[in-house]
Amino acid sequence: MKLKSGIYKITNDTLKNTEIIFDVASISSKQDGLVNHLTGEDFFYYKKYPTAEFILLEAISLKNKPLTAKGILTIKGISEEIVVPINYLLVDKKISIEGKISFDRTRFNIKYNSKSFFDNLGDKAIKNTIDIGFKLVSN
Repeated sequence: MKLKSGIYKITNDTLKNTEIIFDVASISSKQDGLVNHLTGEDFFYYKKYPTAEFILLEAISLKNKPLTAKGILTIKGISEEIVVPINYLLVDKKISIEGKISFDRTRFNIKYNSKSFFDNLGDKAIKNTIDIGFKLVSN
């Protein structure tokens, strides 16, 4: 899933006002038919929910390591509070914030072939944890 947009503000070594928007329709795969399935009603349903978003709840001091961002992740109109490990980098006078959002898809009503909801799936079971990476770079 690609980034649609992202904003952040750093003041006095503090990260705040961060919002990351993901384009659900940008899901890609090398496996035939998988994109249609992942963007369809069983998973992310991009026609009804074209974006997913993460909004930072609390300012983060960039002096403290490791960095974790507490925020609200919204997928398919369902919002959950999560904590995301992030990295802050300064390279060639450009600041980048990057991380990986890991979440349990079933908490966002994505239950297709989840062992948590269906018995006897065998090798058809799909793991509940989904990871989405992101990188925001200043201009």
